[in-house]
Amino acid sequence: MSTYCVRLMVSVLRRVAAGDQLLGDELVSRIRDSVVEIGCDDHNRPLIGTAPDGVRCVVVATAELQKADVDVPRYPQIHAHRHAPSRRHPC
Repeated sequence: MSTYCVRLMVSVLRRVAAGDQLLGDELVSRIRDSVVEIGCDDHNRPLIGTAPDGVRCVVVATAELQKADVDVPRYPQIHAHRHAPSRRHPC
């Protein structure tokens, strides 16, 4: 992912966290139809690692190419619309 894309995502997430409700609603509507794959162990438990900034995180792939250099046993698909709240979340 390019540095530009990362900066853009960080900017959007900061605006949402600061209370930009319109942007937050738009973001939720856009990701509602997304599919990601969560890196899991042999027992389907999410693998938890550490990001470069030291924050704990899970392994997430949105494309096959992202899984190429990561040694992860399984990648179950997560469909956002199945896990998103059906009504508007207060956050």
